[in-house]
Parts: sequence; structure tokens; C-alpha cells
Amino acid sequence: MTTLGQWRAALAAMCVALGAWCAAPAAANIPPAGNEAAPYVSSLVPAARVVGGGRFTWLGFHAYDAVLYATNARFADNAPFALELTYARKFKGAAIAERSIAEIRKLGLADEREMTDWQGALAGLFPDVVPGDRLTGVSQTDGTARFFHNGRSLGTLSDERLRRAFFSIWLDPRTSAPDLRRKLLGDSGQR
Repeated sequence: MTTLGQWRAALAAMCVALGAWCAAPAAANIPPAGNEAAPYVSSLVPAARVVGGGRFTWLGFHAYDAVLYATNARFADNAPFALELTYARKFKGAAIAERSIAEIRKLGLADEREMTDWQGALAGLFPDVVPGDRLTGVSQTDGTARFFHNGRSLGTLSDERLRRAFFSIWLDPRTSAPDLRRKLLGDSGQR
């Protein structure tokens, strides 16, 4: 029979171990080697190079690493760019869509009816992911966004408002992850 003291000691040991794991420092920048984009990104974003990158943690858990690509590493929201997320955990595609809409809601970029439609569109697009999987969104100047899973095309969203709102999750000055935004934009903080 386990005593209350033994339970407390085991719980304390687990908390220390979990705390050390969760306290791992976030990376300052996460650009891939060579700062060059994959061919499927380069075909849509001319001369695509890394603008910046960083790690997103939620409640201390590493969720994904993000990298922003733009022409000649110069981001402008009215020019083509790509945002690539490399996941560190398993997530259901529907959960990714739901979280995306929750972030859009926080930014106040759409009404509830529109967000319900958008959540359905995103849930139909995003697959389940496992650690190491990459989801890449490419913002196009024609108002569309193309999405890829590990380099394989997932489809295109043609709703300009959804495209703008989706990328605002990371790039809007009011994002819930301002440190990640700063790193994605190359630490300039001027955008």
C-alpha cells in the first residue's frame, strides 16, 4: 500500500521533470539550412528566402516551429509570401481549424456566421498532423491562398477575407503571439 507521503514525493518528482521539459527555451530563429524555400514555395513566391522564424509554445508545450518566406526575404503583405509550420506534436486537422478560428475571433476580423463558414472550409482542407509534418500556406496577390502538407498540394482558398484573416493570426500586430511575430518578421518589429 502506498502512503500519502510516497504519492506526494512521486507527484513532486513528476512536476520537477515536467517543469524542466516545459521550460526548454524557445529558439530565437528557426530558418532551414540555406534560407531557401522548397521548390513548391519558390514556384509561387519568386526568389523566396527566409524572412525569419521562431518557435510557438502553448502552456509551455512546443507546438510548432514557424518560418516566413518572401521574395528576397522582404515581407510585404501585398506581395506573395509563404508561412510554413513544422509541427512538434500530433493535432487533428479539425482542431487546427478550430484553433485558427479562435485566433481570428480574438482579432475581431469577421462575424460569427462568416467564421462558421471559414471553420468548415479550413477543417475540410487541413489534415491530421504528426511530429515533423509541415503545413505551408502561400498567400497570393490574386487574393487566394494555396496550402500544402509536406509539399503535397491540399488545395486553394479563394476567399480574400479568409486569406487575410488566416495569415493575420501570425502577422497582425494584435496577434496573441507577439514574440513569434517579431521573429517571423526578422526581429525588426517595424511592421
